[in-house]
Amino acid sequence: DVDTTITGGAFALTFDHASVSGDFELTGAGSNLGVNAGAIADTMFEVGGSASISGAFTFGNNSATGAIDTSDWDISATGALTNISLDANGTGNTITNIDNADLTADTLDFTAISDSPTLDANLNITRAGFYIGLGGAPSTVFEVQGTSSASYLLAGNTLQVGGFSSAAYSRFGVATATSAEIDTINDLLIVGALEVDGNVFFDGKASIASNFQTAGRFIFGDSGDTGEINTSDWDISATGALTNITGITNDGAYTQTGTSANALTGLTTFSGGVSVSTNFELTGDTRLGINAGGNTETSLEVGGAASISGNITTLGTIVSTAAGSSSFSGSLDVTKGFSFFGEIRPDGLDCANGQILKKTGAEDWDCAADNSGSVTSNSLNFDEFQTALVVDVDTTITGGAFALTFDHASVSGDFELTGAGSNLGVNAG
Repeated sequence: DVDTTITGGAFALTFDHASVSGDFELTGAGSNLGVNAGAIADTMFEVGGSASISGAFTFGNNSATGAIDTSDWDISATGALTNISLDANGTGNTITNIDNADLTADTLDFTAISDSPTLDANLNITRAGFYIGLGGAPSTVFEVQGTSSASYLLAGNTLQVGGFSSAAYSRFGVATATSAEIDTINDLLIVGALEVDGNVFFDGKASIASNFQTAGRFIFGDSGDTGEINTSDWDISATGALTNITGITNDGAYTQTGTSANALTGLTTFSGGVSVSTNFELTGDTRLGINAGGNTETSLEVGGAASISGNITTLGTIVSTAAGSSSFSGSLDVTKGFSFFGEIRPDGLDCANGQILKKTGAEDWDCAADNSGSVTSNSLNFDEFQTALVVDVDTTITGGAFALTFDHASVSGDFELTGAGSNLGVNAG
């Protein structure tokens, strides 16, 4: 009924079993409690075998260190975990308040990280001069060896595809741009080929240093801007002037709608015919040859027949040097001299030497003898004279030894015998 102290001295107090319903304390300095501890209990509390605590327990009072040392895992007096498996039983056990200093460098692998982690805040990785590579050793800040996919790609600077060295402009490939205008982050260089299956729109100018090929229809311009083509051989200016064009091949009709004069400085050949609705002029020392052969030596030269339905007016002469004949189905009026070298052939016949052209009927001329020379005696008859002769001077007929005889004569005016010794006989016998 009072506090009781049992002093064992050199002896031990042994219970085969004991039950304590209240507190059980060891108060002596250096007192130890051993539960199946073996021969020696050299710690304050020692259990030889398993121990089970069904309620809450507390180790320490924040005033002393503590450690756990097992054959498999340990917790040191400083709190270091050794051979601890955080998810040994697969129930997703977690440990919080672990910072970088709690982990040994280069020991944590992705096998210890969930396959579907969830961020609870923005993730910021400070590179400290290092690179991140997926699938291979990186040579840039972030590098993926293999195929990668992104719903959207936002690049605040240049984009480099197909190489590992960057430039001041975006590019596919690693060649260097030859244009001085490709020089900043919103410029693009494509080293290889480019195929576009849809439409392409250029709001600025386009420069092509090599061939431009199209398999379909193409349209340059929208009637709102000027355009020009400048090659090493031929040009089309911004006003439409053609320079050094060697030929124009047209499948349809060619129509000149402008009002300005056109100048053709070289030889021009029209194989399908030419039709001119207004004047056709050759100015200067120029010549027009129609089937003229190798040389055109006159202003107008026609090799073959020519037909003119209207009048021919010339200020010069008409010279025919061909060996063929010329024919006129109508009349030919010559108001001045007419010179010819060759034959005049009435009805296609050649006149004999000494013959002249003689009209023998309406629109009929024939070859006839030339009587303009001396008249032989007794060869000229009154049928060669006009029926009404007009004497334009006084005329005297000297009979000499011959007589002038009329079988009948009629005198409408005076009939005089003026000569001395002249006689008039009327049926005188």
